[in-house]
Amino acid sequence: MDAYKIVSIHYGFQRAVIEVKIVFKKEGKISGLNFIPTTTEYHAPDYVESSAFREVEVTVGEGKWALPGTLSMPAGPGPFPGVVLVHGSGPNDQDETIGPNKIFKDLAWGLASHGIAVLRYHKRTFQHAKEFTAQEVEDMTVKEEVIDDALAAIHLLRHTEKIDPRRVFVSGHSLGATLAPRIGRSLKILSA
Repeated sequence: MDAYKIVSIHYGFQRAVIEVKIVFKKEGKISGLNFIPTTTEYHAPDYVESSAFREVEVTVGEGKWALPGTLSMPAGPGPFPGVVLVHGSGPNDQDETIGPNKIFKDLAWGLASHGIAVLRYHKRTFQHAKEFTAQEVEDMTVKEEVIDDALAAIHLLRHTEKIDPRRVFVSGHSLGATLAPRIGRSLKILSA
């Protein structure tokens, strides 16, 4: 096994300290570079109008793989358009938390501040990570990792009071964006 040397440097900025880790192979070549925020305090963006919406805890799907989620629901009578946020790769929480950043929470609160309902949920590989068997991990495809749960979230949103079921959309990040066309095709097949 090759020997590695890890160098860790802390950089202080106005709002945060970032740890930079550089991993060197024994030949002196860089084999890894990571930027790790050390500040974890979340601050809502300035565009959020917290009085314009409320949040409701929901369950996406059912049975073994049910997932906790949050629906950011605009104030008022509706019916509202809705958006389901679909994660990128890896085990992400419902906010797609990275250090102090909560990308999906920012999107949900911003859209809900402007009259659009948003459903976000923990990814299956985050919520149920310890429950997967080795065989389930080996056999997992994007269908089990992303698509099935996105379809369940769309179904939930379409059947939620005050939501216009004809105006439910998908917004994906990274892998979620790549899979949006397949999610759409799957919806067409399910609706036929």
